[in-house]
Amino acid sequence: YAKENGYDSFSTTLLISPYQNHELLKVIGVYSLTSPALQFPYATMLSDILGEHRKVILLDLQQFSGFAKRGELGMEDAVSMAIAQDFIRGRMQDIIGHTPNWDYIFPFKNSNYLLEGNKDVYESLVRYLEQELGYDTVVINFGEGSMTFSEMKDICHQIFLLCPKGNGCNWREQTWKEELERKGEQDVLHRIQRMEIPSVSCTDMEWDRLVESWKWGSVGDLLRKVINEEKAI
Repeated sequence: YAKENGYDSFSTTLLISPYQNHELLKVIGVYSLTSPALQFPYATMLSDILGEHRKVILLDLQQFSGFAKRGELGMEDAVSMAIAQDFIRGRMQDIIGHTPNWDYIFPFKNSNYLLEGNKDVYESLVRYLEQELGYDTVVINFGEGSMTFSEMKDICHQIFLLCPKGNGCNWREQTWKEELERKGEQDVLHRIQRMEIPSVSCTDMEWDRLVESWKWGSVGDLLRKVINEEKAI
């Protein structure tokens, strides 16, 4: 109706209706307690592997993570539309970049916009990506800090917790999980998949080379095994 009558935007409560069938949509988060810089290459590897069989889009909430940004539009614009519940298809298409296997929304240029989003805002955005743009998998790089994790953990079906070897991750992980349990968030704990990865400095190699190294090495093999075993993905 909107297209036939010349409208370039619309708003609807159906995007977050509990009566919709969202069984095909999977939202997967990537988080690290000790090495947030490694979230971006891992999230891109995950998107690339999943993109072989699914329509995947990556939401990158980490500033200066590695994506080249075109113009001024990006996650800021996506969040603004979600807050207003007024999505404009043309604007959304302008802020989406493409790779052979998966797509992504250009990252925040100004991290202050992260403060504008909350669970309802991001859930609305995710539902729009599914219902109107046809994505069946959304991968989220939580970025740095715990704020975005706290806001978005509840919309994730699964959370990959990255644990680089030999950098104190085990102690941090135990303390963090105990805190979640004290808060009564056992459901979050059940959705966490611990993924051990090599400890590597981001300056050791470019992120795209690191992704390729991981994808065709033991890191990618473990990820594929988990994907095959976890029917939830």
